[in-house]
Amino acid sequence: MKEDGTPYLTAGFDSGLAAQNMMLQVRELGLHVRPIGGVDRDAMREVLDLPANLNIIAVLVIGKRADAKVLEGTWAYDLEVSARVRHDLEDIVLHGKP
Repeated sequence: MKEDGTPYLTAGFDSGLAAQNMMLQVRELGLHVRPIGGVDRDAMREVLDLPANLNIIAVLVIGKRADAKVLEGTWAYDLEVSARVRHDLEDIVLHGKP
């Protein structure tokens, strides 16, 4: 937000560009990164003591990748080792359709 309380109209676009560039740099450094949009913004604001005029758009989790075996016995293990299912491009991309 601007000092007068009005939002920056391109903030979401600008932050997306910045996040993408940070993610590319993280990978170049040999680390892994996960963007997360579904976070408890109120709790983050409190823990990080952020002023009210800052809008939390997303979080980038950065670290070293570990073997899935370290997750055995947790709910995350099955999720991590399960096959990834992707939609066919024909189902999600429009070509010449209104």
